[in-house]
Amino acid sequence: MNLSDIREEIEIEMELVEATIKELLSLRQDVSKRNPTVREKTAAATFLAQCYTGIENILKRICKFYEVPLPTGTTWHVDLFNYFCESPKIPLPCLFDSSFATALIPFRKFRHVVFHGYGFQLEWKQMQEGIERIEDIFYHFRTIIYSYLQTLESYNKPIIKELGDEANLKNCSLL
Repeated sequence: MNLSDIREEIEIEMELVEATIKELLSLRQDVSKRNPTVREKTAAATFLAQCYTGIENILKRICKFYEVPLPTGTTWHVDLFNYFCESPKIPLPCLFDSSFATALIPFRKFRHVVFHGYGFQLEWKQMQEGIERIEDIFYHFRTIIYSYLQTLESYNKPIIKELGDEANLKNCSLL
């Protein structure tokens, strides 16, 4: 995978998450003056979970770019996320400071609940905070990723691989 490929794949994923958020916010507006039906709650939960899945998909593409194998096992979602936090898995960039990492954790946990549970068990009030925050969370994520892509474009892949820890520290401080 080259720089052009990763940029294109990330752009596609960003567009898909943005379309998902648009649908989620439209649904929120539809039910603003009444209680949502089970179907509406299930749809909203799925949209919200898909937003985090989109974030994971982008992280997986960055792993592929660096030829870093994806984690396996029962904690692979957490492990993948941690690859990009402070003290990242070399040669991957540090994308998430502790504050933003903490802000993303509830979305990952909610994704797990949605895909391993039942829609009729979901509580609207529990989802509302995530629905209210998803635009800002995704905007911040998108800003981080585009900053990372600009950093990549100012270097080239082999140089970043050779720099290792130094490049990761620079990426953390840029964000």
